[in-house]
Amino acid sequence: MRTKQSNIVAYTHSLLQACTLAIFWLFTPSVLLHAAPTPTYTPQKPLTFADGSAQMRKGLSQYPALAEIVEGRFSIANADFNDDGRAEIVLMGADSNFCGSGGCQTYVVEFLPNKAIKVLVTAYFGGDIAMTNEKVDGYRALASVHQGRIEIANKRGTPMHAALHGKQIVYPMRVTEIQQTAKHPQ
Repeated sequence: MRTKQSNIVAYTHSLLQACTLAIFWLFTPSVLLHAAPTPTYTPQKPLTFADGSAQMRKGLSQYPALAEIVEGRFSIANADFNDDGRAEIVLMGADSNFCGSGGCQTYVVEFLPNKAIKVLVTAYFGGDIAMTNEKVDGYRALASVHQGRIEIANKRGTPMHAALHGKQIVYPMRVTEIQQTAKHPQ
């Protein structure tokens, strides 16, 4: 009887070791990912926005992806995010339809030579925003800045608190809208 019990104990012990090893290997990659250094970005000067005009509204509303944000008040800035010599535009909603406690909805739009556009990013920003000096996938990122520094998501109420806690508030360009041409090319 002792032999049978010792075999069960040995089997249970080896099973526990195997489970412990499996759990260790299962969680080790995620621990390593979290331990990997987070890139540090540096800001350029904050973007300068101007109120959107009726003429801008007329031109931009021809693009279905932009029609809604330019329907009301909006602000616009220009910056070359990919260093190709052509400025992309940054559209920011300026009325209650596009602004709330998390800031104002903001689009970065690249105009292509064939009268098409790519919406590179949509995000909510409150306060100043700037391009970063660093590029991700060929484009400079957009960052929330305060007093010349990129803000850190370290307190409740900061945009993207849960996802970015303790990290810089930086949004790399990720195409969120496929290329579109104007409904009525000019």
